[in-house]
Amino acid sequence: MPFNENHKRYLLAAFQHVDKLLAQAVAGLGQADGDLLFPSCLPDVSPTQRRVIADYLASFRRVARRFLEAVPVHPDAPSKGGLWTFRVALDFVWIALAEVEPKRLGNYGALDADAAQETKQALAGLQLILGQLTEYVDRGMSGEMHAHE
Repeated sequence: MPFNENHKRYLLAAFQHVDKLLAQAVAGLGQADGDLLFPSCLPDVSPTQRRVIADYLASFRRVARRFLEAVPVHPDAPSKGGLWTFRVALDFVWIALAEVEPKRLGNYGALDADAAQETKQALAGLQLILGQLTEYVDRGMSGEMHAHE
């Protein structure tokens, strides 16, 4: 047997780590929504560069996949869906927004009435949109909408 179980576990962990590193690096090239409040990198990648990088990464992953299948290394199937993961993130966004309510901001120093009102108005708008997004995602999780709408 060319690879024992310890080798296989190590190879799996190493290639999972590599895949995550590449995914993070690609995310730095520019997000799909393209309008982050706080981008982590300068938007200096052209569409052509993005396509060429994607092609190289596809080739890289094909070679890696062939190697792992030959070993054979079999990762566990994902146990959670992307929609569920996104929905959980929305819960944390709700919590983060609750933490910037004027009464909580007052814990960091006095907040005048105009600043408190401005914060309340901004939060109301954000919570309205977030509520609509949450409902939309919940409908998708319950099967009330098709994945390709």
